[in-house]
Amino acid sequence: MMKTIVISAPGEMTVREIETPRPAGGEVLLQMLYVGFCGSDLSTYLGKNPMVQYPRVPGRHKFAPFGRRDRFRSLYMEPPSLHRPL
Repeated sequence: MMKTIVISAPGEMTVREIETPRPAGGEVLLQMLYVGFCGSDLSTYLGKNPMVQYPRVPGRHKFAPFGRRDRFRSLYMEPPSLHRPL
């Protein structure tokens, strides 16, 4: 299980536990350290984006370390599969 923020309706945001995704062939699972909440996410939370469907998992700007422990590198990801309605 993993935790995620869910915007269930305008002005309603909760933290939920969901199933941890299983990587497919050629994919890896990273532990996110930070997730940015951008202006688009704020518009979604405020109900000002008519193109958004709820519930919605915000945060398409992510930071996760990868590589050897003594030489971590940052990874900027914007996977469309994680920025979608539940």
